[in-house]
Amino acid sequence: MLKPAIGQSGNGVTLIEAGDAVPPSPARHIVQPFLPAIRETGELTMTFIGGAFSHAVLRRPAPGEWRANARYGVTLEAAGPSPAALAAARSALAALPEPALYARIDGLTRAGGFTVTEVELIEPALFLDFYPDHAERIAGNMAQRLGQELRP
Repeated sequence: MLKPAIGQSGNGVTLIEAGDAVPPSPARHIVQPFLPAIRETGELTMTFIGGAFSHAVLRRPAPGEWRANARYGVTLEAAGPSPAALAAARSALAALPEPALYARIDGLTRAGGFTVTEVELIEPALFLDFYPDHAERIAGNMAQRLGQELRP
């Protein structure tokens, strides 16, 4: 896959094959291998608040689609991550230069275990509609980090 270095919701992401010419662009891009597991098992997104696991959602691409986001007809469902997925996500969090206020760790379950594909630190899509009470935890964590009390 060819992905813009800065982007969201699959905008500008192109599925390319090995040997394909990379289309010219003035923007910076990254090349990320396409992992077929996204079509087979879906993408697990795990949200952590103040370093603690909060909740997870499984995103499954629409039939015939390879992108797992709302713009392309994804199916969402609440999920419970496996111990391997949680361990991989915690390892990714531990590698950050400082603790994250919140983070969304995305990844795929494959034959070799769980593969982290993205660490989102400014992600607006935390799927709080599945877990509405968790929004207050995020707000409380932010207020605490800023040294203030959350007031009703």
